[in-house]
Amino acid sequence: MDGRCYNAVKPFNKMEADVFHLYIHYGTPQEDQQGQQCYFWRDGDVNTVPVMISGSKPGSRETTYKRYKVVCTRGRAKHAETGRNKIMDPITSGKELQDHTGDVAKETVVLTLVDVKGDEITQPAVQIGKLVRLRATIVGESSSAGIMAASCEAIGSTGSTSYRFIKGGCGDGYVIPKSDGFYSHGRSALSPVIQFFQIKGSDVIQFVCNFRCARTIVTG
Repeated sequence: MDGRCYNAVKPFNKMEADVFHLYIHYGTPQEDQQGQQCYFWRDGDVNTVPVMISGSKPGSRETTYKRYKVVCTRGRAKHAETGRNKIMDPITSGKELQDHTGDVAKETVVLTLVDVKGDEITQPAVQIGKLVRLRATIVGESSSAGIMAASCEAIGSTGSTSYRFIKGGCGDGYVIPKSDGFYSHGRSALSPVIQFFQIKGSDVIQFVCNFRCARTIVTG
């Protein structure tokens, strides 16, 4: 369980089996000399911080996140509690249909992390929350004239945890809206803008995607 603070991603501290806490501060990160505190995102008098809760089925490396938002307003009240949320629905991704996929493609596809302007990101560290996109391109000689994204997942450095944010060509509903997917134009495809995120327990992530290649030009 993590808080997406204004200045950093901060884990909740476990107090009991099902009780976690995280101190969240008003003000600005400049007031925190050691950078150890969590600060609200502020919009006028409204202060918010997204809370991400992750989970997976036993024996599965795929992790699914639930996103909640805690909203606070400045007022006279010193203490308040939100309503209870029951997490009853499944927390792992549904199965993906893989029928009529055709032959295994022999094309070489290069997957690149780019910024919102389309420039490749080459620095080794990317800030959590930075707006980025994934670009896939068929390189070299090929009989394929089009490419379509089928699935994408982010894998942690140990390979034991992952999160699939593209399934069946569409977004997961959290990282990418369910109505969105890669935009294809000829031999390249570009993902929607996403906020760079972190896999729990890992400081490094790897993006892995599956693509379908077409003999005709694909646009859209």
